[in-house]
Amino acid sequence: MTSITRVILAAILVCAVGFIPCYAQSYSSSLSSLLALSSLESIVGPIFPAKGLCSTFRSEVGTGVRLGDVVSAKLTGASQGELSLRTSSFLDESPLRYDTYAILRFWRFGARGVYTNAETRSRRVNGAHVDFSGLILGGDFDSVQFQWLTLGTSIDFYFIDPRFQGVFATTPLDPTGNLNNATIDLIGDRPITWGTYLRYVPPEILGFPVHVEARYIVPLKGSKLTIYGVSLAFRPQIYRFDVSCKLLAEMTHLKFQNETQAFPSITKQNWELDMQWKYFGVEFSVYF
Repeated sequence: MTSITRVILAAILVCAVGFIPCYAQSYSSSLSSLLALSSLESIVGPIFPAKGLCSTFRSEVGTGVRLGDVVSAKLTGASQGELSLRTSSFLDESPLRYDTYAILRFWRFGARGVYTNAETRSRRVNGAHVDFSGLILGGDFDSVQFQWLTLGTSIDFYFIDPRFQGVFATTPLDPTGNLNNATIDLIGDRPITWGTYLRYVPPEILGFPVHVEARYIVPLKGSKLTIYGVSLAFRPQIYRFDVSCKLLAEMTHLKFQNETQAFPSITKQNWELDMQWKYFGVEFSVYF
């Protein structure tokens, strides 16, 4: 009986000696994983939402108007040379632009649809116009997501064929002292862009909830489109919905080229349109 007891005690001792290092190793590994996860979350924000993924569905719809200022409007032909469309096509230097958009957000991801009406027309009857109106679909990913700060990256697909169409005055003057007129239909490729964005929520100003947004977008494919801007959003809460009023400033640079003929007398050649606008505007949106 004594021998059996000794054997049982020895077996228990061996198991205990083997179990303790394994448990310590497992505990150390779990602790290291938790420390690594905690360090990562301190940089990029919570990896998993506290109230579950279903609680992160958020939507936003809005509309806005922008008053533009044509900074530069150049049409350049390979043989014709450079023309300023502000004078040769008498473009309206203060065009209006209208945007309507919807955003669906799920945790760090966002799906976005925008319809924009952006047309810069001539001040003359039957003149020219630069048209960049149509549908835009895009997506966002929040690389850093805190309650007070969001940093992310975006991609946008433009279902828009940028276009300059109509009459422009050529140089030099003809023998009678009048400007020669030509008509062109210049169409660019649909742009694809990618960019970065920031959303910063400072402490309430005079008890009013506000946040600052900024974005920088660069061309990825197609016509060259660069956009950068900043906005200040006021977000009071009304019943169950958050509403916002955004005051914004933005710079847009569009450049594209194609080979075509300007009628009646200019030969077929490569043409490039280079447009820059400054925009100041206001947007109203609802969050739910």
